[in-house]
Amino acid sequence: MEQRRSVAVRSYREVVDVVERRIFRIDRWRIPHPGGLSAAALGYFVALVVCVLVASRLPVLGQLLGALQPALRYLGLPILGAWA
Repeated sequence: MEQRRSVAVRSYREVVDVVERRIFRIDRWRIPHPGGLSAAALGYFVALVVCVLVASRLPVLGQLLGALQPALRYLGLPILGAWA
């Protein structure tokens, strides 16, 4: 039987930096956030915008979301969801 070798991780940053990607600029425009924008947060934001669009077509949720202002519905909710 084969023995498993364990690897000591001295810092979680070494592990997280491999997975975490950050966006610092788009074309020539520098994103005005010192730490950059997390690619995962951007993915969550886009997914939540799609969820809001789909939920607004449903009978009950559509009425609840319709009561919100469009800026809050299409920007506020996805930003809060991606940030949380």
